Amino acid sequence: MAAILFVIISSLWSTIAALNPSPMLYIGGETRQLYNNLTFGVYTLEVDASNQTLLFNHRPSYRHESGELYLYYSVDPWLVWAIGRKIGSKSLYVKIESDAKFPEFITEPLYTANDDGYDWAVMDGISIVAFKEGINTCRHLKLSETTAYSGIFENNNKSIGHRPSYNHVAPMRYYLYYIVSKAAWVIDDDFDDTSIRAISAIDRGLDPISTNHWWIGVSTWKRQHVELDCLDGNICRRIQLSGMENSSMNGVYENNYRTFANMPSYRKRSNADYFIYFVLTGRTITGRTGKWVIDTDFDSTNYLACSNTIDINTGAIDNPTSVSSWDLMIVKRLVKKFPKWTCLDDIDHCKDLLFGGSHCKNGGSCIDGVYSYTCNCISGYTGRLCETDIDDCLSSPCINGECEDAVNNYTCTCEEGFTGRDCETDIDGCQSYTCLNGGSCIDSDDGHKCNCVYGYAGRRCETGLLWWKIMLIAISAALLLAIIIALMCRCCCQDYKEELEQRQSRPSTELSLSRYLEFMCLLYTI
Repeated sequence: MAAILFVIISSLWSTIAALNPSPMLYIGGETRQLYNNLTFGVYTLEVDASNQTLLFNHRPSYRHESGELYLYYSVDPWLVWAIGRKIGSKSLYVKIESDAKFPEFITEPLYTANDDGYDWAVMDGISIVAFKEGINTCRHLKLSETTAYSGIFENNNKSIGHRPSYNHVAPMRYYLYYIVSKAAWVIDDDFDDTSIRAISAIDRGLDPISTNHWWIGVSTWKRQHVELDCLDGNICRRIQLSGMENSSMNGVYENNYRTFANMPSYRKRSNADYFIYFVLTGRTITGRTGKWVIDTDFDSTNYLACSNTIDINTGAIDNPTSVSSWDLMIVKRLVKKFPKWTCLDDIDHCKDLLFGGSHCKNGGSCIDGVYSYTCNCISGYTGRLCETDIDDCLSSPCINGECEDAVNNYTCTCEEGFTGRDCETDIDGCQSYTCLNGGSCIDSDDGHKCNCVYGYAGRRCETGLLWWKIMLIAISAALLLAIIIALMCRCCCQDYKEELEQRQSRPSTELSLSRYLEFMCLLYTI
């Protein structure tokens, strides 16, 4: 029962999906244009408060991940899909000469305005595709040709900025992810966008493989002989710092009553420009690690001094006096590098079970694509997964009969009197119907019947009239004839008697005739 319910829900979902726009789109491709490459990236469907699609010119519109661009259908000055600063803007960055109902159905090329804003150039290799957040084509990335951050990054199945994120496998714990506001990939100590160690050039790709150059942060540190003393016993609301080569950092720090990584933070009493707080840096078998830092703010991006790494689960005191050493940053600079990203296990979405695997049904073949796959259905099936049997009876092909659907076929059960694949032929019933005893067959819309010759009856003229009926008719006819003759004789005899009396004296020949007539009258009397 559960399996049947799943199939029904899947079928309904596929039908609904075919009638509704994709909730997310991606614009990009292998070839990167010099013009308006910031229009690349992820676009999200615009909806109202009740989550209903907002239509503009009877078509859906989308907002770019930056929040500064929109994809919409324009009717002025051209009938085109367009990308502009706001929905309906006539100042276009990109135009697509298509009237497709949904952007993912667009097959026409994209055009972008060139530098002078008057001519349009084809964006070769750029397309619009339906996008599903968190789906990626690579599980393990290898970074080479850099220094500290080279190695293998493993997908951690966490989507950030609509893109996959990665953990550095060994020897150090770094994280690779995408920051939408910076339009760049970064390598960081964590996922809080603060302690960024490397950042790519502006890029809207869905993975870091497409990035060009990176800016790598390089810092020079100098060991300091620092003393930290708690001024009020174990409570340690105030800390005395001394021995830092940058003397402006030395002094009394008071509890700031803000915690970072469950550790207290401190603010310099006489100068609010310095803070001491705790920053998480990684994870070990026993737990999390981190370090105390001195910074001018709490974003842990460019801290000025840091302690040695501390394992939180080893009973470390929850204040900076427990550290054994401090380093002061002397110089920090950014170095331009051209690292190489390599995918170690390109994912075939037709086989990847975590992605969903190939669910092409009913003999459909799977075609691997960018962040997705498509199903090439055999004849008779349709739908994203070839899950829907095309109803060949929808066109009512059976003219005089009932249609029964089959796979890429149909059969007709014809009404009586019709034949042919579509029951289009009226059968001549007289070809296979024989009338007996000389009867003739007559075909009609109501069927066929026999026109029988005289003396026969029945549906096929199979019944002849009985002999006694014929005899009865003959006797009746004879009796009727006898009555007619008798009436005629009676009239003649009456006249004869009157004449006989007058002719008693006539010759013998006449007497003989008279006797004959007398005999006939006697016979009539009898």
